[in-house]
Amino acid sequence: MKKNQLFNSLSNYVNGQDQFAVMVDGPWGSGKTFFFKHHFIPCICKKHRTVYFSVYGYESL
Repeated sequence: MKKNQLFNSLSNYVNGQDQFAVMVDGPWGSGKTFFFKHHFIPCICKKHRTVYFSVYGYESL
């Protein structure tokens, strides 16, 4: 999925009425964290409260 497709899909999701979490999965180093921290969260944080959590380094929740 291209970056703009992911951005549009996530924007539609957070602007909808569902109240669930979103998980983006992909190989290490593919840019998931960078995309969220530098592109997506700055655009939606004006309208939505955001929480970023990474499970990296956790053996269990």
